[in-house]
Amino acid sequence: KCKPQQERDLYREACFPCPYNSFYDSFTELCVQCLNGTVSNGQYWKGNNCSQCPHGTYTRDKGSLSCKSCPEGTSSSSDFTACKCKPKQEWDVYREACFRCPYNSFYDSFTELCVQCLNGTVSNA
Repeated sequence: KCKPQQERDLYREACFPCPYNSFYDSFTELCVQCLNGTVSNGQYWKGNNCSQCPHGTYTRDKGSLSCKSCPEGTSSSSDFTACKCKPKQEWDVYREACFRCPYNSFYDSFTELCVQCLNGTVSNA
């Protein structure tokens, strides 16, 4: 059995404190990484100290060490895992930037995504 706020590493047969940007879950007795859109304040030994990214920032990776700033003219998505683009633009998670919908697609305001036109149809947008 480990000391409080430590997790047992079965491979090395030893106990270690929770890594940075995680917290100790006393119910499961395991270290848990902060979820997407949250970061730790570094006090991982004091329970769940994961905080939501501030407005205008995001993080899409579980266990991120910091939040990234959204580009100028954009805002955080509701879950703080991306940036919300201007109308008729889509957030590209790989390039981490906003882009207009590509040729032969249209912007779906409900999903906030670009949708490819069906075969035999074209977009007038």
